[in-house]
Amino acid sequence: MITAPSIKSFLSANFTKEQAIACRDIIKGKKDPEDYESVQKWVSQCFNRPSDHELRREALNEILEGYGVEPIEKNGYLVASYINMGDTYNATLLHSKGNWRITTWGDFVERNRI
Repeated sequence: MITAPSIKSFLSANFTKEQAIACRDIIKGKKDPEDYESVQKWVSQCFNRPSDHELRREALNEILEGYGVEPIEKNGYLVASYINMGDTYNATLLHSKGNWRITTWGDFVERNRI
């Protein structure tokens, strides 16, 4: 089961209601990531099609007007990925262990001692 942050969580992090709804629709699979221009452009440039999860993350980046999707690694293993919002402590959408949440990537790293 895919978990997505509530609309209230998005709003409390100063994202708009439209962004919240669009993000939840992408995460829950109710909206096609290829409806977004950045995803269409990326797919057209790829020899091998990106995974559905990668397409979702790119669409989420466009929705939130982020600066790209970034990994968080520990000892060479992927622990999480997040939408880069320009600062370590700006609220963002982070994916870890099958769950999406609103947090800052700095708080996530500190809390998990990465």
